[in-house]
Amino acid sequence: MHPLHDLTLAELRQRTSLKWQLHGPDVLPLWVAEMDVRLAPPVADAVTAAVAAGDTGYPYGPAYAEAFADFAGERWGWNDVDPQRTALVADVMTGLVEAIALVSSPGDPVVINPPVYPPFFQFVDHAARHIVEAPLGADGRLDLETLEAAFIRAGVDGRPVTYLLCNPQNPTAVAHSAEDLGGVAALAQTYRVRVVVDEIHAPLVPDGFVPYLSVPGSSNAMSVVSASKAWNLAGMKAALLVAGQDAATDLAVARDRGPRSESSGCARSHHRDAGGSRLARRPAGRSRRQSDAPGRAARGAPARGSVGRRGGDLPRVDRLP
Repeated sequence: MHPLHDLTLAELRQRTSLKWQLHGPDVLPLWVAEMDVRLAPPVADAVTAAVAAGDTGYPYGPAYAEAFADFAGERWGWNDVDPQRTALVADVMTGLVEAIALVSSPGDPVVINPPVYPPFFQFVDHAARHIVEAPLGADGRLDLETLEAAFIRAGVDGRPVTYLLCNPQNPTAVAHSAEDLGGVAALAQTYRVRVVVDEIHAPLVPDGFVPYLSVPGSSNAMSVVSASKAWNLAGMKAALLVAGQDAATDLAVARDRGPRSESSGCARSHHRDAGGSRLARRPAGRSRRQSDAPGRAARGAPARGSVGRRGGDLPRVDRLP
């Protein structure tokens, strides 16, 4: 059976999470990116074992990073993940803000590509950084000319510029190509821009995902990754901040400020056992049951596929032709 069909609507409504408790039973908030699936058995086993043993203290050690490195090499052919250039963080948004703080100061500009995940605006503003917009093209892809103009505009006063990239893009679902990411890296080198990348949805891309840190010229960038979206672990709070070779010194001050040990343990178990997981073998194209799914009513939910300037949550993950 497909994992999205394992649970009934009645079972899902018993969940205490935001998606299933925010509204009444006739509304399903599709903007909440929670998976309507059971946990993969290796993950459930790891959580159960940690709780039973009382192993819920502060996390320590490279096991989570080592597991991710193995996963990245097997899934994407990205074999340059060095666990010594990683740090545990509570979640992806925390990691992104941490990375921005490592490479910039209050008042410095941060370039983003609307439409994009709305908290990008909120968190960057709360971090006292100045937002500079470089909108996506009409095709939903990165517009490198617009991005270059934004880099120039952002750096006109001589302040350090940071670029907050979303890969794959949320909400347009574009998995950026190696060519586009190479163009980003070249522009970042030319204008001395530090790149920070949100790659939380990467494991959901069926094929062809290109990690930003795997492209030439990206060695002073940082990426934040997590198992939370693909394996329904958002509430467990465990993510990984990964630095390129030339960003290792910046990252050193952020090491091991992170999640609970049972959180990193279950995420570690996911990465180690991903080959045997149904979700890992067949990455789902949707991270939630859509409003038109059988037996679901979403009266009052946003129209499917509609996004505003600041976007919504990722509705699907694929590559545009």
